Amino acid sequence: MIPVAWCVASCAASLGPGYAIDKQEIHVEFTPDAQPVIRIAAEYRLRNNGNQPLTTLELRLPGRRRFHIAAPKAEWDVQEVVLTTSHVYARNVVFLLS
Repeated sequence: MIPVAWCVASCAASLGPGYAIDKQEIHVEFTPDAQPVIRIAAEYRLRNNGNQPLTTLELRLPGRRRFHIAAPKAEWDVQEVVLTTSHVYARNVVFLLS
């Protein structure tokens, strides 16, 4: 019984970079024109809960075949960051954190 409890307890710690979402706000705006527009703005407050700094984040955006997506923008600590396509998953975008 003790080895099982030790394994479960050891899984609670993040080894390497990791984060938790402390706060999340999502704002959605819909304009029902002839060409409808949906604008989505999201703000996340993250807390590093790993033992290394976060250097990148990878996001999955809605599929471009279904939605006509304008150029997405992202900011980190009020500084705009460059989004690049993931080398592993072409649908994901990656941005470097400083």
